[in-house]
Amino acid sequence: MKDVEPAKGSTLGVLEPLFAAVFSAMILGEIFELLQIAGITLTLVGVALLFYKRR
Repeated sequence: MKDVEPAKGSTLGVLEPLFAAVFSAMILGEIFELLQIAGITLTLVGVALLFYKRR
């Protein structure tokens, strides 16, 4: 954990609810609705943009 910058570590914490939703779908058979899929997509795009480094 020493090698992870605090900003990146907190950004990865944003993904925790996303993983909980995915695991609930896999384990409990939950079905995503359109709004949930849109939220997951926006979360992933936001995190990807935060990690994107311009060269």
